[in-house]
This record gives sequence, C-alpha cells and structure tokens, in this order.
Amino acid sequence: MLGITVVLHDGAVVTLGGEAPDAPDFDLAAAVIGSEGTLAIVTEICVRLLPKPEAVKTMLFDYLTVEAACRTVSAVIACGIVPAAMEIMDRHTVGLVEAWLKLGLPLDAGAVLLIEVDGPAVTLPPQVERIAALATANGSRSTRVARDEAERAAIWRGRKSAFGAYGRSASGFYIMDGVVPRTRLAEALSIIYRLAEERGLEAGNVFHAGDGNLHPHVLFDADDPAAQARALEASHEILRMCIRFGGTISGEHGVGIEKRPMMTELFAPADLAAMEAFRRAFNPDELLNPGKILPAGAGCGEAAPGDGAARDRGGAPAQLGGMAVGAGDAEGPWI
Repeated sequence: MLGITVVLHDGAVVTLGGEAPDAPDFDLAAAVIGSEGTLAIVTEICVRLLPKPEAVKTMLFDYLTVEAACRTVSAVIACGIVPAAMEIMDRHTVGLVEAWLKLGLPLDAGAVLLIEVDGPAVTLPPQVERIAALATANGSRSTRVARDEAERAAIWRGRKSAFGAYGRSASGFYIMDGVVPRTRLAEALSIIYRLAEERGLEAGNVFHAGDGNLHPHVLFDADDPAAQARALEASHEILRMCIRFGGTISGEHGVGIEKRPMMTELFAPADLAAMEAFRRAFNPDELLNPGKILPAGAGCGEAAPGDGAARDRGGAPAQLGGMAVGAGDAEGPWI
C-alpha cells in the first residue's frame, strides 16, 4: 500500500503517502493503516500491483509429530528459500477437516505441512527438489506435489477449510493470533496443548508456520460458563507465552477489545503513554473507533491484566460464540 486518503476526526480530508514508493516526511500512512480505525477513516487507497507469478508449485508433507514439521520450516528458511506460503495443520485439525471433507489427508499424521513456491518456471524444480530433501531429512513420511491447478486447489482446500471444520466441532471456540519465533514453534505448541489439557479442554493448531503466526483453537461448551472461563484463561496464558518467547499478541488480526488487557504486559508504561499521545493528536475526542487497542489509562497503570476487557464487555467473556457452518460452506474465512 503506497498511499491513502483519509477523513480525520474533524471532517478534514487529507492524503498520506502517494504513488511513489517512498513519500517524503513522516510515514503517517503506515501509522494510520496499523491503527485499527482509531486515527482516521480510510476512504481511498493506492496500491502497487505485482505481476502474477509465471508458475506455482504446491507441496504437502506429513509427519509423525508436529515438532518434525516445525523443524522442516526452519530448515527451509535457513537454506535461503523463502516460500510464498508455509502452513501447518496438527493432528486435531487434520482429523476435523478430513471427517468433514474427505480429502484423503492422513489421519495418523501428527501434522501436515503445506509449502508453496512461485516465480519464474525455470527456478521452481530445483526449489521443490531441495525442499523435498529437507522435509525427508526432518522426518516427512510422504511428499505430494500438485500436478495441476485442480490438485493445487484440493490441497489448499483442506487448509482453507480448517476454520469451518472447527466451527462444526464445538458450540464455542476461541481463536488466537499470537506470534513466536520460528525456532520456538515446537515448544510453543507443546505448551498450548498442556494449557488446554490442564483445564479439561481440547485445543488444535493451524497456523502460518513461515512467520511463526499461531492460530490456536481452544474448544469449549458455550452453554457451560465455567468452561467458557477456562477457555478464556487458557487463551490469555497462551498469549503470555508468546510474549515470554519474544513474540507478540497479534500477527495479523489486530488487538481490538479482547486483547487490550494484554497490552500492559507487552509494553512498558512509557510506550503506552507515547501511543496514547499519538492517538490523541489524531483523535482528541476519541470519536473514531473508541475503546480499542489501548487499555484505559494507558501508561498510568490503571488497567490491571485481565480486567479491562471484561469491563468493556459488561463482564461477558471475550469471543465466546461458536460458528455454525452449513453443508455448502466448505471454505471459511482465510486465517
């Protein structure tokens, strides 16, 4: 995204950035883009268009353990290959997707790893060969390379349907968006499973492995308030783990309301105060998307971990609804 036209809190219309890759002065466009609607209302965007890749190769590997799949991810990146996509589904997720769509996924696998590379056609066969060798060296039991667009779509259908498969499996589920370093993916997943098990809950993982962006799903009975509370507690502990590992609480979906209490654990008071001052420079009366991202009293220690979000929702747990998926909804939202 190169530039944006926005409406400020007082109705003024301004343009930030432009058609040039590097606009002069401060990069205010980037600040607005990342503000979740708290600084301005975006009405127009200017983007750079990229050519469609000449060729694409999509691979699917399966492993006895999710740890082995994670090791493959690190090995591929370490050898200098940067795929267009690296996605992992654990045993729990594979089971749910296969029970629903009958795609032929291996039910005895601890995890499956989807890797896609694109670019000039002549460059892809060597990359596929190298990736397959690394996958085998790290414990892959089988290698599947899509032969055509139909087979590629079939491989991707399993990954893109994971969200909907979870929606069919429980009346309530909580999804996170934390990030950890790639080198600590396996350790993080082990902790996620333990945190859920300790609370009598089921958890599965489907995530963007290439950048360590986790999407743990914690399942619970939405009609059981105690189960809802345990699910929320487990979810916050998972995000705290991401912080301890040197990651963050959101990789792509933002902070919004539910993660506001975690901001005091991720940032120092001085950092939160600087963010609040910047927001007030754009939005002094908090007319734009109020009550989002920053905890009440940012930088002043007024928001104790765990209490801000509940107060904003009148005491109701965060995101505790399930998702009903009909027979025709084979692919849910892309996360």
